Amino acid sequence: MIAVLYGFAVLVSLLGFIFGIFSGSLLLFFGFFLGGIIIATLFVALARVLERQELMIQILETWLMEKNRNNKETQKICPHCQSAHDEKLKSCPICGFRY
Repeated sequence: MIAVLYGFAVLVSLLGFIFGIFSGSLLLFFGFFLGGIIIATLFVALARVLERQELMIQILETWLMEKNRNNKETQKICPHCQSAHDEKLKSCPICGFRY
């Protein structure tokens, strides 16, 4: 998706330049060209926002995986029903097995 947005930015800026050349007027040339540049800038900004969101998602996923790994290390497994629960409990909350 990000590559598509960058591609659209290049395409819009080129189309603005081409339409500006074929307009036949200097004022219309600047209008088309600046319009293309402005729209291309919006596409690039949107692509950068999406890149940062993907980076944040990756960071959060790794943080959650580390948290789950640490959480599993501190849990106790019931020998009777095989359920995982907090190691501070004296009995299993599922089946009631006492340790």
